[in-house]
Amino acid sequence: NSNTTWQCPESEGMFAGCTKLKGAVSYDKNKVDATMANPETGYFTAESTTVRSR
Repeated sequence: NSNTTWQCPESEGMFAGCTKLKGAVSYDKNKVDATMANPETGYFTAESTTVRSR
């Protein structure tokens, strides 16, 4: 979970051909821009916020 809002104005095709992507949804060749760069409705997977011991 991030509190930072980011923008990616030139993202058209950024996920084109990335057929192995699977986060919240599986890859869709018609959805390949920055709108899919999120863990809620896109191709990313949220990372656990628990602290890992080293």
